[in-house]
Amino acid sequence: MCNRAPWEVHNIAVNEATKTVLTERLDIFERKDGRTVYAPFMGAWVVNDAGQITIRRDYFDLASWNRQMGVDADLAAGGGVFEMLLKQAGR
Repeated sequence: MCNRAPWEVHNIAVNEATKTVLTERLDIFERKDGRTVYAPFMGAWVVNDAGQITIRRDYFDLASWNRQMGVDADLAAGGGVFEMLLKQAGR
């Protein structure tokens, strides 16, 4: 599906009391068909004393992703690109 998936971190914030890291970033998916999909993300990571991520949550605009991926409106209503991939895989 993708040749590369780099990202650009725009902002990062740390709450040492809760050991939480917040990131605002742009994930860039360079597809094998030559198109590029840009997905702004907001992430929240909880880190343990060893500096390892123990909980990770990412938030993004699924409608924007679906538009860029060319998912039709009927399919998007049923779960978007992830539903499409499951259908293609016969699941």
